[in-house]
Amino acid sequence: MDLAQQLDALERALTRLGIVLLEEELPDEAHIDGGLCTVGGRLVIYLSPTAPPWGRAKVMLEALRRLPHGDVWLPPEIRRLL
Repeated sequence: MDLAQQLDALERALTRLGIVLLEEELPDEAHIDGGLCTVGGRLVIYLSPTAPPWGRAKVMLEALRRLPHGDVWLPPEIRRLL
């Protein structure tokens, strides 16, 4: 499974969990590629459009680790990364 396929699988899993994925430029002083937060009572993952693909994957994996994901199908390659 290449990185593009991993990103697609992560996005689908997070969407199934009801997480909103937003691509938005983050302040330079933040020095992050994105993160999970609550906005208006909804869980949102902000992803910087300038983040490298591996950085986007890292943000989504970190978020998925914090969420109950046992009922969501994930490819074995993704489960091993969790």
